[in-house]
Amino acid sequence: EAAYHREILDDIETAIIEEWSRAQKEGGGRRGKTPPSVKRLENMRDRIQKRLDGLAQRPKDDMLDFEQLGVDALFVDEAHSFKNLYFATRQQASGIPSDNDAQRATDLYLKVRLINRLSNYRNVVLATGTPVSNSMAEVYVMQKLLQEHALDRAGLGAFDAWLAQFGQIVAETELDPSGTGMSARPTLKYFRNLPDLAAMFRQ
Repeated sequence: EAAYHREILDDIETAIIEEWSRAQKEGGGRRGKTPPSVKRLENMRDRIQKRLDGLAQRPKDDMLDFEQLGVDALFVDEAHSFKNLYFATRQQASGIPSDNDAQRATDLYLKVRLINRLSNYRNVVLATGTPVSNSMAEVYVMQKLLQEHALDRAGLGAFDAWLAQFGQIVAETELDPSGTGMSARPTLKYFRNLPDLAAMFRQ
């Protein structure tokens, strides 16, 4: 669990550096002001760091842990219940979860990762009638659970790389919450390179 959180922190640090660089190229981030996208990533980093620090403080029990139980396969029903898995992203758009940090999903991911490593990606079955229900980002989560090795081989392990290949963010005009005007809101709405994504997903 600690190793996983450290990986996330590395991803966030990389994203922060890239966002600062982009903001400076576009003329933002000047006069000591931190761009909003960087602030959001820094808040994520602080939250994950707090969780990592908490692991060291957590009391240890003397029972068997998951690795010692000898589990060598997982069958998970209603797998859509575990879709809120954390991933670092520089994107802010409707359809991309901004606080996708459910402990239940993280717990399953860590177990899936262990079993995948032990079985060479053969002994995990996720069963669900709705692998995608609310957001295109859920496709990425399902692939990360079942095909992380394939994503990494294709250079699509990070969500932003996956999104650049398979998703499209568009500005959608919608009514303000006050009801007095219209505003453009970035929305993850369209797939692109769909045959390639479908072929990978069907594996």
